[in-house]
Amino acid sequence: MPFPNLFGLPEGTPKEVLRKMRAELITAVAEAMDVSPKIVRPFFVKDLLGDPDAEQDNTIYCRLDTGMFFDTPDAFEAREKVTRAVAQIIWDTFDGEFEVEVFIGDLDGRGKTLLKPRW
Repeated sequence: MPFPNLFGLPEGTPKEVLRKMRAELITAVAEAMDVSPKIVRPFFVKDLLGDPDAEQDNTIYCRLDTGMFFDTPDAFEAREKVTRAVAQIIWDTFDGEFEVEVFIGDLDGRGKTLLKPRW
């Protein structure tokens, strides 16, 4: 599963803007990775200190945690496609006001446990 984790979003961003961006991220990641949108789960990480001070970095970061690029032959092209799509959505959401950096956080799927819900 791909998990876009966003860091450094402006503290006062309205929830409607975040919901729209979440929907766009789900669609873009699903299309770029050729997966079901149901397995894409964005997280908006809140900084306990709020927005950075004036002289500090105001870059918005997104770490896309996934094990889906682990040991794939065309990983470079696939990584570039999805990181570019995600970066563009974040950049567009804030009208290019912030620098945006997106990178892959590789998860090795051999080290996980998944318990399905009891139905």
